[in-house]
Formats: sequence, structure tokens, C-alpha cells
Amino acid sequence: MLQIIKSDLISTLKSLVKSAIIRNQYIAGPGSIAAATKRHFSQDTVVCKKYDVNDHEEFDQLVINSDHPVIVDFHAEWCEPCHVLTPLLQALTEKSKHVDLAIVDVELNRDLVETFDVKAVPAVLAFYNGVIVDKFIGLADEKRLEALMKKLKLKNQVACAIPG
Repeated sequence: MLQIIKSDLISTLKSLVKSAIIRNQYIAGPGSIAAATKRHFSQDTVVCKKYDVNDHEEFDQLVINSDHPVIVDFHAEWCEPCHVLTPLLQALTEKSKHVDLAIVDVELNRDLVETFDVKAVPAVLAFYNGVIVDKFIGLADEKRLEALMKKLKLKNQVACAIPG
């Protein structure tokens, strides 16, 4: 009887983990259920997200109304420096649990380009509480990007420390 309950519990846990993996778009290979379970049930949840922004309304929802810092990468497919900068930004934001990355294709989002007066690509704008706190145009080295991440994390920590 105990063995039957145990197998039912394991089966239920596996299905819960599988649905969590699909919902969060984790790609899990064979034998990775244990690792996924560990991620799913830990208290340290992954907050960092990467968004491909498709319009102004989506930008407002994902960037302006975000509860945590967001780095916005204005880029174009034809831009060679963009093909260098975007992967660097992705790598840095994947390491961080508190900063999101929004990618805006300037060819598909002319209204956002006009709204934020983007004159060249790549252009990076850092938002916190819907306000631009830092920006730069052109290719930046890893030290510049790390300084930007540090600035955003510090703003987030200060805001979280202040009682609401």
C-alpha cells in the first residue's frame, strides 16, 4: 500500500515539474527532472526575463510598469555592433535575478524609436520604475555593461530596503 502511494506521489511530482517546465519554457532533456525539480521548488526563483518587444503597449507592460530594472536594447538585424552587444547583454542579465532585458527591433517599432529619440543603433536604455536612469549609444565593453548592471542592482536594493 505504501509503495503504491509513493509511486503515485512520484508520478504527480513529475507531472507538476513537467508542466512547470513547459510554462516557464525551460528545455529539459532526459534525466534533468531532478535538476528541474530543484529549480522549481527552490525559494530562489528566477526573475530575470528576456522580452522581444513587438509594440508600444507591450513596451509599457514589460518595461514601464515593471517592478524591477529593465535594460532595453534597441537593435537592428543589419547592425553588426548589435550582433556583438545583444549577446553580451543577454549573458549579463541571465546571471542576474533582478534585471530584465527587453529587445526592441528598430525596424519593427518606429513609434518606440521616435518616443525615445533613438538616433543610432545599438542604443541601450536602462529603466527603473518606468524612468530612464542611464543610457548609451554604440558598442560598449563588458566593464561598461557590468557598471550598468551594478547601478541597476544598487537602485533595486535601495528601493527594497526602504519600507513602503
